[in-house]
Amino acid sequence: MSESVAREAPGGGGAKAPSTRQVAAISLVGTTIEWYDFQIYGLAASLVFGGLFFPSFSPIAGTLLSFATFGVGFIARPFGSIIFGHLGDRLGRRRVLMVSLIMMGSATFLIGCLPTFHQINVWAPILLVLLRLLQGLGLGGEWGGAAVYAVESAPDHKRARYGGLPQMGSPLGLLVATILFTLIELMPQSAMESWGWRVPFWASAILVVIGIYLRRTLDDTPSFKKAREDHRLVRFPLGHVLKTYPKELLLTFGMFSATSGGFYMFVTFIPAYGKSALNVSPVVLSSGLFVFAIAEFLAVLVGTSLADRFGRRPPFIITGVFTILAAWPLYALVETGGTIAILVVLFVGGVVIGIMFGIPGALAPEQFPAEVRYSGSGLGYQVSAAIVGGLTPVVTTAAASAAHSTWPVAVFLGFFVLIGVIAVALCHETRSGGLRETAPSEAAASASRVPDVPAAGLAATDRGEL
Repeated sequence: MSESVAREAPGGGGAKAPSTRQVAAISLVGTTIEWYDFQIYGLAASLVFGGLFFPSFSPIAGTLLSFATFGVGFIARPFGSIIFGHLGDRLGRRRVLMVSLIMMGSATFLIGCLPTFHQINVWAPILLVLLRLLQGLGLGGEWGGAAVYAVESAPDHKRARYGGLPQMGSPLGLLVATILFTLIELMPQSAMESWGWRVPFWASAILVVIGIYLRRTLDDTPSFKKAREDHRLVRFPLGHVLKTYPKELLLTFGMFSATSGGFYMFVTFIPAYGKSALNVSPVVLSSGLFVFAIAEFLAVLVGTSLADRFGRRPPFIITGVFTILAAWPLYALVETGGTIAILVVLFVGGVVIGIMFGIPGALAPEQFPAEVRYSGSGLGYQVSAAIVGGLTPVVTTAAASAAHSTWPVAVFLGFFVLIGVIAVALCHETRSGGLRETAPSEAAASASRVPDVPAAGLAATDRGEL
């Protein structure tokens, strides 16, 4: 992806698509910041929140309660995708991305300012939950817009690689968060618990300013502009998705189940279980997360390149089958508590999750036409994240504790990956040809579409007015 100047948009019409540098700015940088914000909460939940916000419980119970607040953010993510998806499909992609970025960053910064349970008693976890809800709303709106923006800006033969840009934000955000938490864990315990854990949350403000600066001059995609000019926008994108594209929505939910569950079985469960049940050194666990993030980042690059060359389905399905077969041996290695074993498991986890997470960055938006692409792809992913990802840390930690073993985690991983493999197998191959768009006959017949408006009305919409 070496293009550095504007090129003609896919689909013709003379419109100019954003340059590769602009696409990277809006897709990669923003999602890196958003995922950084989300990941530092997950790391803090597994390492320090139990004692700071739930000190009256046992270490295991405190960890479970902190993971419960972690799950609250997942519950909010579908609502974020509905709100921002509606605005993104009505007003354009880039405007709402600015709002989601500011919302996420503000909530993260304020978490770093929270008093602990010892200072304000029950108000501490209550405020923590409220700010976690805002985090979830912001991330729920961010991913759909970033992925759609990237895919709609891509040449047809590079859509998977462009769609992988927002997916790379996940390992990059995890990488930055892990580095900061590794440094903080070198502090004396008293300093880390009093103020050290707050530093990564405060640092989010700097990253948000950078993200806003990079996004300030970006234009909307030619695909959205053309949908608006052709009067293909709909009044209620969510209703249109549920009525017209229920199969595509279910397939999107399914393809992300593999990674919505699998990601947190590696990056959240293993550090928590390693610390509380296996007495693994925090430095080893942080190093493992570093290895996972690097492996996932590189795997997204490899997986999306393969998807552009051989199609979306083959690399995803092959990786998924391997993951199902390897699930039990991987978690049996975790059970040993050995340093090398844990590093190997997190490396393999980063590779398989990276490939399976990277490909839906394009495959999910490709399932929907432009007028509901933001809403459809975003909602399918975020519902999967809420149901599968949000419950995974709590359920797997409780199941492993009850069984005194990690075998239930391997069962959960294999089950969710199997759902993803089936969903991708049922998708039409989207490597060849242009993006899916609504046929003119369907556009004319749809009663839910926005009626024709004069040029002044279109200008108002372009300014961001409802």
